[in-house]
Amino acid sequence: MKILFVLEQLRGGAERVTVLLASEFSKRIDDEIHICVLFRDEVEYDLPNNINVHYLEKNYTNKYIEMINEYFFLQKEIIILSPDVVVSLSTYRTDVILALANIKSKCVLIESERNDPRRYPNSYIKQVCRNWAYSQCDGVVFQTEDARKLFDKKIKSAVIANPVCVSDDMVGNEMKNRHIVCCARLEPQKNIPLLIEAFYDIVQDFPDLSLHIFGKGHLEKELQKKVRQLGIEEKVIFEGVVNNVISEIKDAFCYIMTSDYEGISNAMLEAVALGVPTIATDCPVGGARKVLENGKFGILVPVGDKDAIVTAVRRLLKNPEVSEEFRKRSAEIRSNYSVTKIANQWKRFITDCIYSRGGK
Repeated sequence: MKILFVLEQLRGGAERVTVLLASEFSKRIDDEIHICVLFRDEVEYDLPNNINVHYLEKNYTNKYIEMINEYFFLQKEIIILSPDVVVSLSTYRTDVILALANIKSKCVLIESERNDPRRYPNSYIKQVCRNWAYSQCDGVVFQTEDARKLFDKKIKSAVIANPVCVSDDMVGNEMKNRHIVCCARLEPQKNIPLLIEAFYDIVQDFPDLSLHIFGKGHLEKELQKKVRQLGIEEKVIFEGVVNNVISEIKDAFCYIMTSDYEGISNAMLEAVALGVPTIATDCPVGGARKVLENGKFGILVPVGDKDAIVTAVRRLLKNPEVSEEFRKRSAEIRSNYSVTKIANQWKRFITDCIYSRGGK
């Protein structure tokens, strides 16, 4: 089967999922994998040599000309490659352009919703455009059942979680360090100010703790200013983007996700799989709830509730057996969300969409 994946770039959360799926498919002798990338970046995920990558080499400063350029690039690549299926885990913008570009070739098209569709994109017109794109697809993959319920039931769909690439030998030691960690884009959606405020309350009684924030974004300077105002700049470290974040967080005391809305956070899922005790907001569209299973694999707290976060951290500090239980259960997460299992779910859905079209 020839599969063409479409990505904006080769870095980021959804892109990470795509790379894992493409890499897994590339191991199978019956699959030929291609990836179209719209933006070339200095830092990109590594890919196996047998995956064919096609870059859009020229971009324009005018966004409308850029979108037209992307349209013709995707249309040309789809026609030339003639794949059995085109798969996109991209943003609504690329999904719309891809749906338009595919009209001429009419390849089997599968797109995927990776966020809370009520909050992203953030305008009615953009949501209408996204919904139109999904209506042109042979199938749409959702991360949670809550997300799927928000769309027309006539859309052929599947609920498939993110894969996690964590093996048993990556799991940290039982002796954890005193780091609280978070990996996130420094953008409003992630509500990092809430994390900093909660940490400020915690560190008053537990001064040996430190907070390590991995990621970059538009709010970085604003967040650093907030840390200075609270007088905890020596306790809060902005780590930026690192190549191997798993090695940086695997021995952490705990992981905290404070998002206001989210699909399934890759970073949170990796933390749980590593056995790092995890605290996450129970945010729409239910990704954290799905992964943590209401306390089995981590602690859920209400969205925006600083006191609940503080209480959860205190619980871990005072009850080390709770953390140990999460660590032991992490093997189940590594199994349930393994790349092989998730890729098999995708392959079944892809095959179903092709056969529904009357394909091979």
